[in-house]
Amino acid sequence: MRIAITGEKGFIARNLAIEINNQGHEFVSLDNSSYANETMIYTENNEVCVYSNSIDEWVDLFDSLDLDVIVHNAAVVGTDVVALNTVDAINTNVLGTKIITEAANISGLLNVYFGTTVIYDTYKYQESDITENSTIYPRTDYAIQKYAGEMIVRNNAKEWLVARPLFAYGGEGDMNSLIAKSLFGVKNNIKNIDMFLNPEKVKDYMHVEDFCANVLSLINSNVRNEDFNITGCNPFNTLEIISIIEEISGSSLENIVNWHPETDYLGNHRLTNKKFVDFINYSQSRTLHEGIRQSWESIKDASDSYNPLVHLNQAKNLDIDLKQIFASYNTYLIKESIMPRVSNSVTLVCNHCNKEYKKPKSRAEKSKFCSKTCKDAASKKKVKKNCLSCNSVFETTTSKKYCTRVCYLKENKLERIDLKCNFCGIEYKKPIGHVTKYCGKVCQNKAQSSGLHEIPSNGRLGFRYDLPSNYFFKSSLEADYARWCEFTKKPYVYEHKTFTVQYEGRDKQYTPDFYHPDEDRYVELKAIRRDRKFNSNLLAADILKTQGINIDVLLMHEFYTQIKQSNHYWLIENIENKNYNGTRHLIYLKKKAL
Repeated sequence: MRIAITGEKGFIARNLAIEINNQGHEFVSLDNSSYANETMIYTENNEVCVYSNSIDEWVDLFDSLDLDVIVHNAAVVGTDVVALNTVDAINTNVLGTKIITEAANISGLLNVYFGTTVIYDTYKYQESDITENSTIYPRTDYAIQKYAGEMIVRNNAKEWLVARPLFAYGGEGDMNSLIAKSLFGVKNNIKNIDMFLNPEKVKDYMHVEDFCANVLSLINSNVRNEDFNITGCNPFNTLEIISIIEEISGSSLENIVNWHPETDYLGNHRLTNKKFVDFINYSQSRTLHEGIRQSWESIKDASDSYNPLVHLNQAKNLDIDLKQIFASYNTYLIKESIMPRVSNSVTLVCNHCNKEYKKPKSRAEKSKFCSKTCKDAASKKKVKKNCLSCNSVFETTTSKKYCTRVCYLKENKLERIDLKCNFCGIEYKKPIGHVTKYCGKVCQNKAQSSGLHEIPSNGRLGFRYDLPSNYFFKSSLEADYARWCEFTKKPYVYEHKTFTVQYEGRDKQYTPDFYHPDEDRYVELKAIRRDRKFNSNLLAADILKTQGINIDVLLMHEFYTQIKQSNHYWLIENIENKNYNGTRHLIYLKKKAL
Protein backbone atom coordinates (compact mmCIF):
# COMPACT_ATOMS: atom_id res chain seq x y z
CA MET A 1 0.00 0.00 0.00
CA ARG A 2 1.36 3.44 -0.99
CA ILE A 3 0.31 6.17 1.43
CA ALA A 4 0.95 9.90 1.10
CA ILE A 5 0.55 12.47 3.87
CA THR A 6 0.00 16.19 3.42
CA GLY A 7 1.88 18.21 6.02
CA GLU A 8 4.25 15.32 6.78
CA LYS A 9 6.59 17.53 8.81
CA GLY A 10 3.83 18.10 11.36
CA PHE A 11 3.84 16.40 14.74
CA ILE A 12 1.24 13.67 14.20
CA ALA A 13 2.02 13.09 10.52
CA ARG A 14 5.75 12.66 11.18
CA ASN A 15 4.99 9.91 13.71
CA LEU A 16 2.46 8.33 11.34
CA ALA A 17 5.13 8.17 8.63
CA ILE A 18 7.37 6.21 11.00
CA GLU A 19 4.53 3.81 11.80
CA ILE A 20 3.80 3.30 8.09
CA ASN A 21 7.43 2.36 7.45
CA ASN A 22 7.50 0.08 10.50
CA GLN A 23 4.52 -1.87 9.17
CA GLY A 24 6.09 -2.37 5.75
CA HIS A 25 3.96 0.06 3.71
CA GLU A 26 5.36 2.60 1.25
CA PHE A 27 5.32 6.22 2.37
CA VAL A 28 5.39 9.32 0.16
CA SER A 29 6.00 12.79 1.66
CA LEU A 30 4.10 15.77 0.22
CA ASP A 31 5.66 18.30 2.58
CA ASN A 32 8.99 19.92 1.89
CA SER A 33 8.87 22.49 4.67
CA SER A 34 11.24 22.88 7.59
CA TYR A 35 9.84 21.99 11.00
CA ALA A 36 7.67 24.61 12.70
CA ASN A 37 7.21 26.41 9.40
CA GLU A 38 3.44 26.59 9.03
CA THR A 39 3.65 27.05 5.24
CA MET A 40 3.40 23.68 3.50
CA ILE A 41 5.49 23.33 0.34
CA TYR A 42 4.71 21.31 -2.77
CA THR A 43 7.69 19.07 -3.38
CA GLU A 44 8.15 19.37 -7.16
CA ASN A 45 7.75 23.06 -7.98
CA ASN A 46 8.19 24.49 -4.50
CA GLU A 47 4.80 26.23 -4.50
CA VAL A 48 2.81 26.81 -1.36
CA CYS A 49 0.79 23.77 -0.32
CA VAL A 50 -2.18 22.81 -0.22
CA TYR A 51 -4.42 25.60 -1.44
CA SER A 52 -2.11 27.31 -3.92
CA ASN A 53 -1.94 24.39 -6.32
CA SER A 54 -4.88 23.55 -8.57
CA ILE A 55 -6.91 20.35 -8.49
CA ASP A 56 -5.39 19.27 -11.81
CA GLU A 57 -1.86 19.69 -10.44
CA TRP A 58 -2.70 17.53 -7.46
CA VAL A 59 -4.32 14.89 -9.68
CA ASP A 60 -1.21 14.75 -11.86
CA LEU A 61 0.96 14.33 -8.77
CA PHE A 62 -1.26 11.63 -7.23
CA ASP A 63 -1.36 9.67 -10.49
CA SER A 64 2.39 9.94 -11.03
CA LEU A 65 3.05 8.59 -7.53
CA ASP A 66 0.62 5.65 -7.98
CA LEU A 67 -0.98 6.19 -4.55
CA ASP A 68 -3.64 4.18 -2.73
CA VAL A 69 -4.32 6.48 0.24
CA ILE A 70 -4.00 10.20 0.92
CA VAL A 71 -3.87 11.19 4.59
CA HIS A 72 -4.86 14.85 4.76
CA ASN A 73 -3.04 16.24 7.77
CA ALA A 74 -1.90 19.66 6.51
CA ALA A 75 -3.54 22.27 8.71
CA VAL A 76 -2.98 25.32 10.84
CA VAL A 77 -3.43 23.62 14.23
CA GLY A 78 -4.47 25.07 17.56
CA THR A 79 -6.77 27.82 18.80
CA ASP A 80 -3.91 30.25 19.44
CA VAL A 81 -2.12 29.50 16.15
CA VAL A 82 -5.30 30.07 14.13
CA ALA A 83 -5.88 33.37 15.94
CA LEU A 84 -2.38 34.47 14.96
CA ASN A 85 -2.65 33.31 11.32
CA THR A 86 -6.26 33.97 10.34
CA VAL A 87 -6.04 34.12 6.54
CA ASP A 88 -3.60 31.24 6.15
CA ALA A 89 -5.71 29.16 8.53
CA ILE A 90 -8.89 29.57 6.47
CA ASN A 91 -7.07 28.89 3.21
CA THR A 92 -5.33 25.79 4.53
CA ASN A 93 -8.03 24.28 6.74
CA VAL A 94 -11.00 24.90 4.43
CA LEU A 95 -9.97 25.71 0.86
CA GLY A 96 -7.00 23.32 0.91
CA THR A 97 -9.21 20.51 2.18
CA LYS A 98 -11.69 21.12 -0.67
CA ILE A 99 -8.92 20.94 -3.28
CA ILE A 100 -7.33 17.79 -1.83
CA THR A 101 -10.73 16.08 -1.57
CA GLU A 102 -11.65 16.78 -5.19
CA ALA A 103 -8.24 15.62 -6.44
CA ALA A 104 -8.38 12.44 -4.34
CA ASN A 105 -11.81 11.64 -5.80
CA ILE A 106 -10.56 11.97 -9.36
CA SER A 107 -7.53 9.79 -8.61
CA GLY A 108 -9.66 7.17 -6.83
CA LEU A 109 -7.85 7.47 -3.47
CA LEU A 110 -9.07 6.74 0.04
CA ASN A 111 -9.22 10.15 1.80
CA VAL A 112 -8.23 9.98 5.48
CA TYR A 113 -8.91 13.30 7.22
CA PHE A 114 -7.52 14.32 10.62
CA GLY A 115 -10.24 16.25 12.44
CA THR A 116 -10.39 17.45 16.03
CA THR A 117 -12.38 16.56 19.14
CA VAL A 118 -12.90 20.20 20.17
CA ILE A 119 -15.87 20.41 17.77
CA TYR A 120 -18.26 18.97 20.39
CA ASP A 121 -20.51 20.87 22.79
CA THR A 122 -18.42 20.05 25.85
CA TYR A 123 -20.58 22.22 28.14
CA LYS A 124 -23.32 19.68 27.59
CA TYR A 125 -21.14 16.72 28.54
CA GLN A 126 -19.24 17.90 31.61
CA GLU A 127 -20.37 14.85 33.58
CA SER A 128 -20.44 12.25 30.80
CA ASP A 129 -18.34 10.83 28.00
CA ILE A 130 -18.58 12.22 24.48
CA THR A 131 -19.39 9.86 21.60
CA GLU A 132 -19.41 10.33 17.83
CA ASN A 133 -23.16 11.01 18.07
CA SER A 134 -22.80 13.77 20.67
CA THR A 135 -23.93 17.31 19.88
CA ILE A 136 -21.62 19.31 17.63
CA TYR A 137 -21.03 22.90 18.70
CA PRO A 138 -17.61 24.31 17.66
CA ARG A 139 -16.88 27.50 19.62
CA THR A 140 -13.46 28.51 18.34
CA ASP A 141 -12.34 29.61 14.90
CA TYR A 142 -10.07 26.56 14.78
CA ALA A 143 -12.90 24.15 15.63
CA ILE A 144 -15.22 25.79 13.09
CA GLN A 145 -12.64 25.49 10.31
CA LYS A 146 -11.81 21.86 11.10
CA TYR A 147 -15.48 20.92 11.23
CA ALA A 148 -16.02 22.65 7.89
CA GLY A 149 -13.14 20.60 6.46
CA GLU A 150 -14.63 17.43 7.90
CA MET A 151 -18.02 18.13 6.28
CA ILE A 152 -16.31 18.81 2.96
CA VAL A 153 -14.72 15.35 3.12
CA ARG A 154 -17.89 13.60 4.32
CA ASN A 155 -20.11 15.16 1.67
CA ASN A 156 -17.76 15.05 -1.32
CA ALA A 157 -15.32 12.16 -0.95
CA LYS A 158 -16.25 8.78 -2.45
CA GLU A 159 -14.22 6.84 0.11
CA TRP A 160 -13.23 8.56 3.35
CA LEU A 161 -12.34 8.15 7.00
CA VAL A 162 -12.31 10.83 9.69
CA ALA A 163 -9.96 10.35 12.66
CA ARG A 164 -10.27 12.80 15.56
CA PRO A 165 -7.29 12.82 17.94
CA LEU A 166 -7.72 13.85 21.56
CA PHE A 167 -4.83 15.78 23.14
CA ALA A 168 -2.03 13.88 21.42
CA TYR A 169 1.40 14.31 23.07
CA GLY A 170 4.80 12.70 22.72
CA GLY A 171 8.10 14.51 23.09
CA GLU A 172 9.97 16.57 20.51
CA GLY A 173 7.61 17.84 17.84
CA ASP A 174 4.69 18.31 20.24
CA MET A 175 3.83 22.00 19.90
CA ASN A 176 0.53 22.29 21.74
CA SER A 177 0.08 20.01 24.73
CA LEU A 178 0.31 20.96 28.38
CA ILE A 179 2.81 18.12 28.83
CA ALA A 180 5.26 19.37 26.19
CA LYS A 181 5.14 23.01 27.34
CA SER A 182 5.61 22.03 31.01
CA LEU A 183 8.55 19.72 30.32
CA PHE A 184 10.15 22.32 28.05
CA GLY A 185 9.79 24.91 30.82
CA VAL A 186 11.46 22.57 33.34
CA LYS A 187 14.34 21.83 30.97
CA ASN A 188 15.05 25.50 30.23
CA ASN A 189 13.99 26.94 33.61
CA ILE A 190 11.33 29.18 32.02
CA LYS A 191 8.97 30.87 34.47
CA ASN A 192 5.26 31.79 34.28
CA ILE A 193 4.29 29.90 31.14
CA ASP A 194 0.65 30.77 30.37
CA MET A 195 -1.59 27.70 30.42
CA PHE A 196 -5.11 28.37 29.17
CA LEU A 197 -6.61 25.60 31.30
CA ASN A 198 -8.52 25.06 34.52
CA PRO A 199 -6.21 22.72 36.49
CA GLU A 200 -9.16 21.15 38.28
CA LYS A 201 -10.84 19.93 35.08
CA VAL A 202 -10.39 16.49 33.52
CA LYS A 203 -8.62 15.94 30.18
CA ASP A 204 -7.82 12.76 28.25
CA TYR A 205 -4.33 12.50 26.73
CA MET A 206 -3.05 9.86 24.28
CA HIS A 207 0.52 9.27 23.17
CA VAL A 208 0.99 10.14 19.51
CA GLU A 209 2.53 6.75 18.66
CA ASP A 210 -0.54 4.94 20.02
CA PHE A 211 -2.80 7.27 18.05
CA CYS A 212 -0.88 6.64 14.82
CA ALA A 213 -0.93 2.86 15.33
CA ASN A 214 -4.72 2.95 15.63
CA VAL A 215 -5.07 5.21 12.57
CA LEU A 216 -3.07 2.75 10.49
CA SER A 217 -5.20 -0.13 11.82
CA LEU A 218 -8.22 1.82 10.61
CA ILE A 219 -6.70 2.30 7.14
CA ASN A 220 -5.79 -1.40 6.92
CA SER A 221 -9.37 -2.45 7.77
CA ASN A 222 -12.33 -2.74 5.43
CA VAL A 223 -14.13 0.10 7.20
CA ARG A 224 -14.94 3.10 5.03
CA ASN A 225 -17.07 6.28 5.25
CA GLU A 226 -16.99 6.44 9.03
CA ASP A 227 -15.84 8.97 11.65
CA PHE A 228 -13.99 7.95 14.82
CA ASN A 229 -12.84 9.57 18.04
CA ILE A 230 -9.48 8.00 18.88
CA THR A 231 -8.79 8.53 22.56
CA GLY A 232 -6.90 6.99 25.43
CA CYS A 233 -10.12 6.56 27.42
CA ASN A 234 -8.09 7.29 30.58
CA PRO A 235 -8.90 10.86 31.68
CA PHE A 236 -6.83 12.59 34.34
CA ASN A 237 -7.35 15.69 36.42
CA THR A 238 -4.88 18.30 35.14
CA LEU A 239 -3.33 18.65 38.62
CA GLU A 240 -2.72 14.88 38.60
CA ILE A 241 -0.89 15.24 35.28
CA ILE A 242 1.24 18.04 36.77
CA SER A 243 2.12 15.74 39.71
CA ILE A 244 3.31 13.04 37.29
CA ILE A 245 5.41 15.62 35.39
CA GLU A 246 6.96 16.83 38.66
CA GLU A 247 7.73 13.26 39.74
CA ILE A 248 9.39 12.31 36.44
CA SER A 249 11.30 15.59 35.90
CA GLY A 250 12.26 15.95 39.57
CA SER A 251 11.25 19.63 39.52
CA SER A 252 8.38 21.65 40.90
CA LEU A 253 6.11 23.43 38.41
CA GLU A 254 4.80 25.93 40.97
CA ASN A 255 6.60 28.91 39.41
CA ILE A 256 6.83 27.51 35.89
CA VAL A 257 3.11 27.25 35.07
CA ASN A 258 0.73 30.21 35.23
CA TRP A 259 -2.88 28.99 35.14
CA HIS A 260 -5.78 30.89 33.53
CA PRO A 261 -8.87 28.87 34.50
CA GLU A 262 -11.27 31.46 33.06
CA THR A 263 -9.96 30.67 29.55
CA ASP A 264 -10.66 26.89 29.65
CA TYR A 265 -13.50 26.82 27.09
CA LEU A 266 -13.63 23.00 27.14
CA GLY A 267 -13.89 22.24 30.87
CA ASN A 268 -14.04 18.48 31.44
CA HIS A 269 -13.22 16.81 28.12
CA ARG A 270 -13.35 13.04 27.95
CA LEU A 271 -14.43 10.76 25.13
CA THR A 272 -15.24 7.11 24.70
CA ASN A 273 -13.60 4.89 22.08
CA LYS A 274 -16.43 2.32 22.06
CA LYS A 275 -17.25 2.84 18.39
CA PHE A 276 -13.62 2.35 17.39
CA VAL A 277 -13.41 -0.85 19.47
CA ASP A 278 -16.57 -2.16 17.78
CA PHE A 279 -14.99 -1.79 14.33
CA ILE A 280 -11.23 -2.17 14.86
CA ASN A 281 -8.80 -3.91 17.18
CA TYR A 282 -7.92 -0.99 19.46
CA SER A 283 -4.45 -0.84 20.99
CA GLN A 284 -2.66 1.33 23.54
CA SER A 285 0.87 0.26 24.41
CA ARG A 286 1.73 2.74 27.17
CA THR A 287 0.17 4.37 30.24
CA LEU A 288 0.13 8.14 30.73
CA HIS A 289 2.97 7.80 33.24
CA GLU A 290 5.09 5.84 30.74
CA GLY A 291 4.21 8.25 27.93
CA ILE A 292 5.24 11.32 29.96
CA ARG A 293 8.52 9.64 30.92
CA GLN A 294 9.19 8.91 27.22
CA SER A 295 8.33 12.54 26.36
CA TRP A 296 10.71 13.84 29.02
CA GLU A 297 13.60 11.80 27.66
CA SER A 298 12.84 13.09 24.15
CA ILE A 299 12.54 16.76 25.14
CA LYS A 300 15.70 16.62 27.29
CA ASP A 301 17.65 15.58 24.18
CA ALA A 302 15.70 17.76 21.71
CA SER A 303 17.45 20.04 19.24
CA ASP A 304 17.77 23.76 19.90
CA SER A 305 15.25 24.50 17.14
CA TYR A 306 12.44 22.83 19.08
CA ASN A 307 10.34 25.33 21.05
CA PRO A 308 6.67 24.59 21.88
CA LEU A 309 6.34 28.14 23.27
CA VAL A 310 6.94 29.76 19.88
CA HIS A 311 3.31 30.78 19.47
CA LEU A 312 3.15 32.32 22.94
CA ASN A 313 6.25 34.32 22.10
CA GLN A 314 4.79 35.29 18.71
CA ALA A 315 1.67 36.64 20.41
CA LYS A 316 3.79 38.71 22.84
CA ASN A 317 5.82 40.17 19.97
CA LEU A 318 2.60 41.13 18.14
CA ASP A 319 1.12 42.53 21.38
CA ILE A 320 -1.82 40.08 21.15
CA ASP A 321 -3.50 39.06 24.42
CA LEU A 322 -4.19 35.33 24.06
CA LYS A 323 -5.95 35.31 27.44
CA GLN A 324 -8.60 37.61 26.01
CA ILE A 325 -8.94 35.50 22.86
CA PHE A 326 -9.41 32.26 24.81
CA ALA A 327 -11.76 33.90 27.29
CA SER A 328 -13.95 35.16 24.43
CA TYR A 329 -14.76 31.53 23.61
CA ASN A 330 -15.76 30.97 27.20
CA THR A 331 -18.40 33.65 27.75
CA TYR A 332 -20.92 31.15 29.06
CA LEU A 333 -18.68 29.88 31.86
CA ILE A 334 -17.51 33.38 32.69
CA LYS A 335 -21.10 34.49 32.99
CA GLU A 336 -21.85 31.57 35.25
CA SER A 337 -18.89 32.32 37.50
CA ILE A 338 -19.72 36.01 37.81
CA MET A 339 -23.48 35.68 37.98
CA PRO A 340 -24.28 32.16 39.16
CA ARG A 341 -27.80 31.03 38.43
CA VAL A 342 -30.22 30.73 41.31
CA SER A 343 -31.06 27.09 41.75
CA ASN A 344 -34.64 26.33 40.87
CA SER A 345 -34.32 22.57 41.20
CA VAL A 346 -35.75 19.96 43.56
CA THR A 347 -33.87 16.95 44.94
CA LEU A 348 -35.65 13.67 44.20
CA VAL A 349 -34.98 9.98 44.79
CA CYS A 350 -34.95 7.60 41.81
CA ASN A 351 -37.64 4.91 42.04
CA HIS A 352 -35.24 2.33 40.59
CA CYS A 353 -31.66 2.92 41.82
CA ASN A 354 -32.60 5.02 44.91
CA LYS A 355 -29.98 7.65 44.05
CA GLU A 356 -30.67 11.34 44.55
CA TYR A 357 -31.01 13.55 41.49
CA LYS A 358 -32.24 17.04 40.68
CA LYS A 359 -35.01 18.26 38.44
CA PRO A 360 -36.55 21.70 37.83
CA LYS A 361 -39.60 22.39 39.97
CA SER A 362 -41.80 22.48 36.91
CA ARG A 363 -40.82 18.88 36.01
CA ALA A 364 -40.38 17.42 39.50
CA GLU A 365 -43.99 16.32 39.97
CA LYS A 366 -43.97 13.85 37.06
CA SER A 367 -40.35 12.72 37.37
CA LYS A 368 -39.79 9.24 38.86
CA PHE A 369 -36.38 8.19 37.54
CA CYS A 370 -32.94 9.80 37.38
CA SER A 371 -32.26 8.67 33.80
CA LYS A 372 -33.72 6.85 30.83
CA THR A 373 -31.59 3.84 31.76
CA CYS A 374 -33.34 3.54 35.10
CA LYS A 375 -36.72 4.14 33.50
CA ASP A 376 -36.16 1.34 30.99
CA ALA A 377 -34.82 -0.99 33.66
CA ALA A 378 -37.83 -0.33 35.87
CA SER A 379 -40.25 -0.93 33.01
CA LYS A 380 -38.71 -4.35 32.39
CA LYS A 381 -38.93 -5.37 36.04
CA LYS A 382 -41.59 -7.99 36.61
CA VAL A 383 -44.24 -7.27 39.22
CA LYS A 384 -46.99 -9.51 40.61
CA LYS A 385 -50.59 -8.49 40.04
CA ASN A 386 -54.04 -9.92 40.67
CA CYS A 387 -56.20 -10.42 37.60
CA LEU A 388 -59.26 -8.13 37.75
CA SER A 389 -61.42 -10.91 36.33
CA CYS A 390 -60.40 -14.25 37.90
CA ASN A 391 -58.25 -12.80 40.75
CA SER A 392 -55.37 -15.16 39.92
CA VAL A 393 -51.79 -13.92 40.46
CA PHE A 394 -49.63 -13.26 37.37
CA GLU A 395 -46.32 -11.50 36.59
CA THR A 396 -45.91 -8.72 34.04
CA THR A 397 -43.52 -5.96 33.01
CA THR A 398 -46.34 -3.77 31.69
CA SER A 399 -49.55 -2.23 33.00
CA LYS A 400 -51.61 -5.36 32.18
CA LYS A 401 -54.68 -5.84 34.35
CA TYR A 402 -55.76 -9.29 33.19
CA CYS A 403 -53.86 -12.56 33.21
CA THR A 404 -55.12 -13.71 29.80
CA ARG A 405 -57.01 -12.34 26.82
CA VAL A 406 -59.92 -14.57 27.76
CA CYS A 407 -60.26 -12.72 31.06
CA TYR A 408 -59.95 -9.39 29.27
CA LEU A 409 -62.75 -10.25 26.85
CA LYS A 410 -64.88 -11.71 29.63
CA GLU A 411 -64.52 -8.69 31.86
CA ASN A 412 -65.00 -6.10 29.14
CA LYS A 413 -67.80 -8.12 27.52
CA LEU A 414 -66.66 -7.37 24.02
CA GLU A 415 -69.14 -8.70 21.54
CA ARG A 416 -67.65 -11.30 19.19
CA ILE A 417 -69.03 -11.47 15.67
CA ASP A 418 -68.97 -14.26 13.08
CA LEU A 419 -66.54 -13.84 10.21
CA LYS A 420 -65.55 -15.88 7.18
CA CYS A 421 -61.97 -16.22 5.96
CA ASN A 422 -61.51 -14.68 2.50
CA PHE A 423 -59.10 -17.44 1.49
CA CYS A 424 -60.01 -20.79 3.07
CA GLY A 425 -63.67 -20.01 3.80
CA ILE A 426 -63.54 -21.21 7.42
CA GLU A 427 -65.85 -19.38 9.81
CA TYR A 428 -64.27 -17.80 12.88
CA LYS A 429 -65.06 -15.22 15.57
CA LYS A 430 -63.39 -11.90 16.36
CA PRO A 431 -64.34 -9.17 18.85
CA ILE A 432 -65.73 -5.93 17.48
CA GLY A 433 -62.79 -3.65 16.75
CA HIS A 434 -60.52 -6.59 15.83
CA VAL A 435 -62.13 -7.56 12.51
CA THR A 436 -59.76 -9.23 10.01
CA LYS A 437 -60.09 -10.59 6.47
CA TYR A 438 -58.36 -13.88 7.17
CA CYS A 439 -58.51 -16.44 9.95
CA GLY A 440 -54.75 -16.30 10.49
CA LYS A 441 -51.34 -15.22 9.19
CA VAL A 442 -50.95 -18.42 7.14
CA CYS A 443 -54.05 -17.68 5.09
CA GLN A 444 -53.03 -14.05 4.65
CA ASN A 445 -49.62 -15.12 3.27
CA LYS A 446 -51.22 -17.65 0.92
CA ALA A 447 -53.69 -15.04 -0.30
CA GLN A 448 -50.86 -12.61 -0.90
CA SER A 449 -48.90 -15.27 -2.83
CA SER A 450 -51.90 -16.03 -5.03
CA GLY A 451 -52.48 -12.39 -5.85
CA LEU A 452 -55.73 -12.09 -3.88
CA HIS A 453 -54.20 -9.79 -1.33
CA GLU A 454 -51.49 -7.48 -2.71
CA ILE A 455 -51.72 -4.55 -0.29
CA PRO A 456 -50.48 -5.15 3.27
CA SER A 457 -52.86 -3.96 5.94
CA ASN A 458 -50.26 -3.06 8.56
CA GLY A 459 -48.23 -0.41 6.79
CA ARG A 460 -47.56 3.19 7.88
CA LEU A 461 -49.35 5.86 5.90
CA GLY A 462 -47.33 9.02 6.53
CA PHE A 463 -45.78 11.11 3.72
CA ARG A 464 -47.04 8.83 0.97
CA TYR A 465 -50.10 10.59 -0.45
CA ASP A 466 -48.08 12.09 -3.29
CA LEU A 467 -47.54 8.65 -4.84
CA PRO A 468 -49.98 7.70 -7.61
CA SER A 469 -50.05 4.05 -6.42
CA ASN A 470 -52.40 2.79 -3.72
CA TYR A 471 -49.72 0.88 -1.84
CA PHE A 472 -49.21 1.41 1.89
CA PHE A 473 -45.44 1.27 2.36
CA LYS A 474 -43.92 0.11 5.61
CA SER A 475 -40.99 2.55 5.64
CA SER A 476 -39.79 5.80 4.13
CA LEU A 477 -37.01 3.85 2.36
CA GLU A 478 -39.61 1.78 0.49
CA ALA A 479 -41.58 4.90 -0.38
CA ASP A 480 -38.43 6.61 -1.69
CA TYR A 481 -37.64 3.59 -3.85
CA ALA A 482 -41.18 3.72 -5.28
CA ARG A 483 -40.73 7.41 -6.03
CA TRP A 484 -37.48 6.64 -7.84
CA CYS A 485 -39.21 3.92 -9.90
CA GLU A 486 -42.01 6.27 -10.89
CA PHE A 487 -39.57 9.11 -11.65
CA THR A 488 -37.60 6.80 -13.98
CA LYS A 489 -40.84 5.20 -15.31
CA LYS A 490 -39.79 1.77 -14.12
CA PRO A 491 -42.77 -0.61 -13.58
CA TYR A 492 -43.01 -2.24 -10.14
CA VAL A 493 -45.32 -4.24 -7.87
CA TYR A 494 -45.05 -3.88 -4.12
CA GLU A 495 -44.82 -7.16 -2.11
CA HIS A 496 -45.83 -9.20 -5.15
CA LYS A 497 -45.33 -12.74 -3.87
CA THR A 498 -44.58 -14.67 -0.68
CA PHE A 499 -42.02 -17.49 -0.75
CA THR A 500 -41.46 -20.33 1.72
CA VAL A 501 -37.79 -20.91 2.59
CA GLN A 502 -36.04 -23.21 5.04
CA TYR A 503 -34.33 -21.18 7.75
CA GLU A 504 -32.81 -22.56 10.98
CA GLY A 505 -34.69 -25.82 10.61
CA ARG A 506 -38.12 -24.31 10.07
CA ASP A 507 -40.25 -22.82 7.33
CA LYS A 508 -40.10 -19.05 6.96
CA GLN A 509 -42.60 -16.98 5.02
CA TYR A 510 -40.64 -14.33 3.15
CA THR A 511 -42.01 -11.59 0.88
CA PRO A 512 -39.52 -9.46 -1.12
CA ASP A 513 -40.24 -5.73 -1.09
CA PHE A 514 -40.53 -5.04 -4.84
CA TYR A 515 -41.05 -6.95 -8.08
CA HIS A 516 -40.15 -5.56 -11.53
CA PRO A 517 -42.23 -7.46 -14.13
CA ASP A 518 -40.23 -6.09 -17.08
CA GLU A 519 -37.07 -7.75 -15.72
CA ASP A 520 -38.73 -10.61 -13.79
CA ARG A 521 -36.62 -9.44 -10.86
CA TYR A 522 -37.28 -9.03 -7.12
CA VAL A 523 -35.63 -6.37 -4.92
CA GLU A 524 -35.17 -6.50 -1.13
CA LEU A 525 -34.45 -3.12 0.47
CA LYS A 526 -32.57 -3.14 3.73
CA ALA A 527 -31.37 -0.60 6.28
CA ILE A 528 -29.26 -1.38 9.30
CA ARG A 529 -30.93 -1.87 12.67
CA ARG A 530 -29.83 -0.09 15.82
CA ASP A 531 -28.24 -3.27 17.14
CA ARG A 532 -26.27 -3.47 13.86
CA LYS A 533 -27.62 -6.91 13.11
CA PHE A 534 -29.27 -7.98 9.88
CA ASN A 535 -32.54 -9.81 10.11
CA SER A 536 -33.34 -13.11 8.45
CA ASN A 537 -34.76 -11.44 5.30
CA LEU A 538 -31.22 -11.06 3.94
CA LEU A 539 -30.50 -14.72 4.52
CA ALA A 540 -33.84 -15.62 2.94
CA ALA A 541 -32.91 -13.57 -0.14
CA ASP A 542 -29.59 -15.44 -0.41
CA ILE A 543 -31.43 -18.76 -0.16
CA LEU A 544 -33.80 -17.74 -3.00
CA LYS A 545 -30.78 -16.85 -5.15
CA THR A 546 -29.48 -20.40 -4.79
CA GLN A 547 -32.90 -21.64 -5.94
CA GLY A 548 -32.65 -19.70 -9.20
CA ILE A 549 -34.90 -16.77 -8.22
CA ASN A 550 -33.72 -13.46 -9.70
CA ILE A 551 -33.50 -11.32 -6.55
CA ASP A 552 -31.19 -8.48 -5.50
CA VAL A 553 -30.52 -7.00 -2.06
CA LEU A 554 -30.28 -3.20 -2.27
CA LEU A 555 -28.79 -1.63 0.83
CA MET A 556 -29.92 1.81 1.93
CA HIS A 557 -26.48 3.35 1.45
CA GLU A 558 -26.20 1.92 -2.05
CA PHE A 559 -29.65 3.17 -3.07
CA TYR A 560 -29.21 6.76 -1.90
CA THR A 561 -25.68 6.88 -3.30
CA GLN A 562 -27.06 5.66 -6.63
CA ILE A 563 -29.71 8.35 -6.94
CA LYS A 564 -27.28 10.99 -5.71
CA GLN A 565 -24.63 10.11 -8.29
CA SER A 566 -27.26 10.03 -11.05
CA ASN A 567 -28.22 13.62 -10.16
CA HIS A 568 -31.74 12.50 -9.25
CA TYR A 569 -31.30 13.27 -5.57
CA TRP A 570 -32.92 16.70 -5.68
CA LEU A 571 -35.18 16.11 -8.65
CA ILE A 572 -37.45 13.44 -7.19
CA GLU A 573 -40.37 15.23 -5.62
CA ASN A 574 -40.96 14.79 -1.88
CA ILE A 575 -38.10 12.34 -1.37
CA GLU A 576 -37.85 11.90 2.36
CA ASN A 577 -34.11 11.39 2.86
CA LYS A 578 -32.51 14.38 1.12
CA ASN A 579 -30.13 14.97 3.99
CA TYR A 580 -29.24 11.32 4.35
CA ASN A 581 -25.44 10.89 4.71
CA GLY A 582 -25.07 7.11 4.58
CA THR A 583 -25.74 4.06 6.68
CA ARG A 584 -22.77 2.86 8.73
CA HIS A 585 -20.80 0.73 6.32
CA LEU A 586 -23.45 -1.83 5.57
CA ILE A 587 -21.38 -3.96 3.22
CA TYR A 588 -18.68 -4.47 5.86
CA LEU A 589 -21.22 -5.38 8.51
CA LYS A 590 -23.05 -7.78 6.21
CA LYS A 591 -19.85 -9.68 5.45
CA LYS A 592 -19.03 -9.73 9.15
CA ALA A 593 -22.50 -10.98 10.10
CA LEU A 594 -22.60 -13.71 7.43
